[in-house]
Amino acid sequence: SSDLRKDREADLNKKIRELEQKIVKYQIMEKDNQALKSQFTESSETTQSMVAARIVGVQGESKKPHNFTVNAGTKEGIQVNMTVIYEKYLVGKIAFVSEHFSVVATPFNPTFQVLAKLPETNANGIVVGRSDLMLFDGVLITDQLKKDGVVVTKGEVNKDGVGVIPDIIIGKKIGRAHV
Repeated sequence: SSDLRKDREADLNKKIRELEQKIVKYQIMEKDNQALKSQFTESSETTQSMVAARIVGVQGESKKPHNFTVNAGTKEGIQVNMTVIYEKYLVGKIAFVSEHFSVVATPFNPTFQVLAKLPETNANGIVVGRSDLMLFDGVLITDQLKKDGVVVTKGEVNKDGVGVIPDIIIGKKIGRAHV
């Protein structure tokens, strides 16, 4: 009777652990699903499909990393130069892809470049990475730049629909150029 009770208790504890693991897996899937849904409601029209991915590695400072690796690759349809977004914000571009993983270059990466604009003034330029900041460069001297203006992607989508989609928020222009 005592052995039977211990066996039953062990079985119940095993089932509890299995259910706890399923709950954690469900919670992760629920969070991924919510993130994916927000992408569809927040982003502009694009032929690129949205893929939920988890960050599995970071290169550079934790607050301003140059690159990070996600657990999605060619098997999930990821291609080099695709836009990587979180909600309505640009977090980088795909720089390298393998079958199951991709490396994302962030706007702080010195090799990062993206066509950008200030919608309020219609000023066009290029956002380039500078390790600890993003620089809105290549703006015509005649273009008006507004402090605290929101900088968005201009759009660089190729004939296959792959690239940086337009009107994704990159950040705010907070500094002023000095000549």
